[in-house]
Amino acid sequence: MESLVDGYTHDDQICETCVLAKHERKIIRILVQRTTTPFELVYSDTCGPFATKSIAGATHFIVFINDFSQYAYVYPLLNKLAGTCTGIFQLFQKKVENWGYNIKRFCCDNSRGEYNNRLFLSILAAGGISFKPAPPYTQHKNGIAERTISVLMRKARSLLLDSRAPTEFWAEAIGTATYLHAKTPNRAVDGKTPYEPLHKHMRLATGSDYVADEPSSDKPPLQHLRHFGCVAYKLIPKQQRVDAKMGAHSKKCMMLGYVHNTTKIWKL
Repeated sequence: MESLVDGYTHDDQICETCVLAKHERKIIRILVQRTTTPFELVYSDTCGPFATKSIAGATHFIVFINDFSQYAYVYPLLNKLAGTCTGIFQLFQKKVENWGYNIKRFCCDNSRGEYNNRLFLSILAAGGISFKPAPPYTQHKNGIAERTISVLMRKARSLLLDSRAPTEFWAEAIGTATYLHAKTPNRAVDGKTPYEPLHKHMRLATGSDYVADEPSSDKPPLQHLRHFGCVAYKLIPKQQRVDAKMGAHSKKCMMLGYVHNTTKIWKL
């Protein structure tokens, strides 16, 4: 206006009409101090529904992320009801406690179906866990969980497309993507893999190893990794062979993932 009107002056007052017409979200990015103890802070979010149910009937999945190492844990969900999500959280909580740790803070979005409900809040209160929900309609406040789900979905989609496996195996692809994510370098933990700081802390603090088969190094084991969807031949035990004399000794299968606490078992 100053370039159009000679002698134009402005009183610097806020124009309410402009605020109402042009107001946009401003995302304030502040570097958050990383926690120093595993599972002290856990982020969580859900994803779904998927157009196709998994072979086990799941339509969603829920993810829990350990802030200390960015290690993610995924559980398929048959639905997003409060009872289902609370039960899964209790399984995760018990696993953490068996490792000798306690969850102190729980961050999530403000969804009343999964988290912000009486049942789930009562479980958190009973465990002395602080509930830290994001404000309504501000998913970026739960950014770590949002980004982790985005990364896992890209990995899982790539696995399915590359292997040409049926879409019903999406839950297995998500599980494999999560397993590989823990063994992939991450800028959030100074270029290390999420496996390394968690495994090192558990080994030094509790004397136990996250993967029992590989106690000698904090580096993630890689020698057991296989191509998702590759052909695998499973030995048929003698007791299960239809024709003990002339029948086949193995069955042709497809590799669909790993078991988190061992390097000697694959899902077929």
